[in-house]
Amino acid sequence: MRKLRSCLLLAALGLACASAVEVRQEPGVDFSSYRGWEWLEGDAFVLHVPEEERDLARRRVARLVEAGLAGRGFAREAQAPDLCVGVILAVRPTVRIVQVTPASQSLSSHHEEAFEIQATESRVERVRHLRLEVYVAECRAGRIVWQGRITRSGSKPRRSELEELVEELLAEFPERRSLVRAPHSGSGLAAAP
Repeated sequence: MRKLRSCLLLAALGLACASAVEVRQEPGVDFSSYRGWEWLEGDAFVLHVPEEERDLARRRVARLVEAGLAGRGFAREAQAPDLCVGVILAVRPTVRIVQVTPASQSLSSHHEEAFEIQATESRVERVRHLRLEVYVAECRAGRIVWQGRITRSGSKPRRSELEELVEELLAEFPERRSLVRAPHSGSGLAAAP
């Protein structure tokens, strides 16, 4: 509901808010059995962004994904990680033609009454299409256990847009629940909150 209100507010301000999240998770996977993660060997990042923005985009995405996974209970672990993570980020600028009808204007006439006219103007508007995909695989088996994709288009890019995309996408990632001794329950085990 909060997201819908935000989108409606942005639409009222003339900003586009088209966002879609798709998630696929391997059935029956127990994420509590995984301890840590590391970036895929080789190049874990596929970035389709302007050349001058690639280094900055790579650092920002790495920092944001690492923080997002840590927030879900998964720490980055260079020695024998259970999960390997890869990221695709694509930014595609386009333009669209927008028809705008300004307020009516009254024109005087040599006849009895004035009359009103309306003119439609065409404007060119720049639009950015963003796509972020995160792939999580078991490092040993190479089997993808989770993948998520989020897309958004907007006419007014914001600095916080990438942060919002990563946060929204990784909110769908399963939380790691570790087994701990339950207080006052003898030797039973319970899932940690």
